[in-house]
Amino acid sequence: MKRLLAFTLGAALFSGLAGCTMNEDPQDHGRRIARGADLESRQMIEDIDYLLLVDQPSKLTPYYMPSKPH
Repeated sequence: MKRLLAFTLGAALFSGLAGCTMNEDPQDHGRRIARGADLESRQMIEDIDYLLLVDQPSKLTPYYMPSKPH
């Protein structure tokens, strides 16, 4: 019984080290949501343009793409 209690207490103490903490303030959360919504709206507009055949055919992207390390 003491072993179970010691294990439970130890697990409770070390559960804070598991990475389940909130280190994001409300402004960061709002910026992250806005950035995702902006990207999704750009992609939706590009898809609509592609379906309506009003875009110029190209293999290039207007977005920044990091180069692969050599």
